[in-house]
Amino acid sequence: MSNEKKNTQEDAQAIVEEILRKANLQSAKELNSDEMGKISGGEDLTAAPKTHEEVDQLWDLIDLAYEVGGKDAAYIMAQKFELVPGANGSGHIFSTRTPRELRAHWHRRLDGKSSGFFPK
Repeated sequence: MSNEKKNTQEDAQAIVEEILRKANLQSAKELNSDEMGKISGGEDLTAAPKTHEEVDQLWDLIDLAYEVGGKDAAYIMAQKFELVPGANGSGHIFSTRTPRELRAHWHRRLDGKSSGFFPK
């Protein structure tokens, strides 16, 4: 069974924004440094996760985006949290990696066993 949804880029973006809205979160790329100081309500997700709990919270949202909107929605969500390389990086990471693999990679990063965006 393929988890490939046939959504347009706009559909995928709308799915991501709805998930973020329901989770009461702001994505890293939507805030500048002045706005971050004025946040009242949503969490600041502009920095890489610092705890295993934060990794799981972010990847739970990415998993939901993947489940609801497919690879494109998951990719948009992961980019918003700066957990995967951008479009000018090495392409669509969800074409070669699963959200589960990438979640595990971020846990290894926190443990000092991996670095960079890609699992080793």
